Amino acid sequence: YMGYCVKYPKVIPDLLAISLVGSTGLLFINYVIAHFSPVVLSIVTTTRKFFTVIASILLFNHSLNVSQWLSVSLVFSGVVIDTVHGYNSKKKKGHHHHKNPAVELASINKAKDKQ
Repeated sequence: YMGYCVKYPKVIPDLLAISLVGSTGLLFINYVIAHFSPVVLSIVTTTRKFFTVIASILLFNHSLNVSQWLSVSLVFSGVVIDTVHGYNSKKKKGHHHHKNPAVELASINKAKDKQ
């Protein structure tokens, strides 16, 4: 790895950039899990991948056959149905924000420390 970087030093800025972007992504993942839920993270991740595929198709002029477009449509439909179903379920039950148990425990411990 280091030998490759020594031989091709122009790759170092790209490696630093991808490291920064990857670390930022992990922070975002932890934030979403802590403040929402793993289900929300799953929807966000799937949606992000969907839009990445669409952007790649548009930016790089990729062509998809019928079965590939059908697959893209199924993923999008699944995300929309899951999101609408989740929204309607919360609306019927009354929205109760459930935090991650680790965040709840940290809040309780912090409150105890202040006493």
